[in-house]
Amino acid sequence: MQWQVYAQPAHFAPGIEGGWRWGGGGNWWQPEPEVIAEGEATTDVQGRFLVELPAELAALGTEENAPGSQHWEFEATVTDAAGFPVTGRGELTVHATRFYLGLQPRRWVVPAGEPAQVDVQALDWESAPVAKQEVEIKLVQRQWYQIPAAEPFARSTWGYTDTVVSTLELVTDQQGRAEATVTPPNGGSYVVLAEATDADGRPVQAECSLWVSGPGGMAWKMAEGRVTPVADA
Repeated sequence: MQWQVYAQPAHFAPGIEGGWRWGGGGNWWQPEPEVIAEGEATTDVQGRFLVELPAELAALGTEENAPGSQHWEFEATVTDAAGFPVTGRGELTVHATRFYLGLQPRRWVVPAGEPAQVDVQALDWESAPVAKQEVEIKLVQRQWYQIPAAEPFARSTWGYTDTVVSTLELVTDQQGRAEATVTPPNGGSYVVLAEATDADGRPVQAECSLWVSGPGGMAWKMAEGRVTPVADA
C-alpha cells in the first residue's frame, strides 16, 4: 500500500452573514496541494494500518510568514487482485491557533477625518464565541509602490509600506464580540489589524481594508515612460 498526505491552506469560514474577514490577508486564490508526507505500509490481519503524523505546520509554497491553518488530505492506494488501483481518502484540519479573529467594517469607504466602526468577532474551531478575549486594534495606512521587473518582458510587481496611525485595546463580550472605532486622518488606503494571543501563546491575527476619500488619496502610480502614445496606430 502507498500513502500520501497533501496539504493546502485552510480558510476559516463559520458561515456568519456579512462581509467578515477572517485571519490575515492571504491569497485570493487556492494553491495546488503539496505532498508533505508519504510512504508505504502493510496492513495487519484485520486489514488495517496506522500512520502517526505530528500535527506540525510547515510553510507551503511561497509562504514567508508563519504558516496558518492547513487542510490535510490523506490518500492511500492498494492494488486489487486484477491489478487495478483502489484509492481511499480522508481529511482533517490542522488549526494554527485556538481561535480565530474576524473583522467587518460597517462601511468599506469612509471620508477622511470621520470615525469608522469595525465589528470584531472571536470564535473557536466550532464557531463558539470566545468571551473576555483581549484584542489589540491598529489602524495602519498602507502605501503601495511598484517594483520594476528584474528581466525584460517580465511583469512588475507591487509592494507596500505600513505606517501605524492609531492603536486601541478591546475585550470581547459574552458573544465574543467587540466594536472598534478608528478615524483615518487622510485619504488613501488603510488596513485595520486585529491581534491577540491564544492560550498556547500563539499570535492570532485578522485584517481588513478601508478605503478613505479626501485629501491625500493615492493612486496606483505607474513609472514614467512605460506607456508611449502612438498617433494614428
